[in-house]
Amino acid sequence: MGGTVNHVDQVPDIGVRGEQMRAILTHAMGSPIEICDNRGPSGAGAAPHHHPWDEIFLVLEGEVDFTIGDTELQRLGPGSVARIPGGAMHSFRNVVDAHYVSITTQGRAVEMFQALDALGPEASATDFADTAASYGTVRVWGDHPHAPS
Repeated sequence: MGGTVNHVDQVPDIGVRGEQMRAILTHAMGSPIEICDNRGPSGAGAAPHHHPWDEIFLVLEGEVDFTIGDTELQRLGPGSVARIPGGAMHSFRNVVDAHYVSITTQGRAVEMFQALDALGPEASATDFADTAASYGTVRVWGDHPHAPS
């Protein structure tokens, strides 16, 4: 029975709204989970959204502000973990340049990130939202610490 061995330098960059990720392990590789190495500058992150898959973030460098559901904003630094259950509203924003690992279950997260990257940096907010929605991700607008202004 075979397994998968991969290295972060062996996979291409995926760019999504200011962040660079490398999908080290994916469903397409036969894995039940997906693991991405993520890096982003201060201010990069994700506006409030939810999706059907669980997501885990392990911060390696920098600081990242997270909200999950109705919890207060939490600042995570190196060695901190955030777990977001599938369906939970959440958002995050890099306080300073950050490096973290994300792990997702089920769903098609990496496939979605690749589709969003393919839209290019000039994609409209509507195209971005429509593409994400086709993978079950719903962005939410409103009164939230990370909501777009």
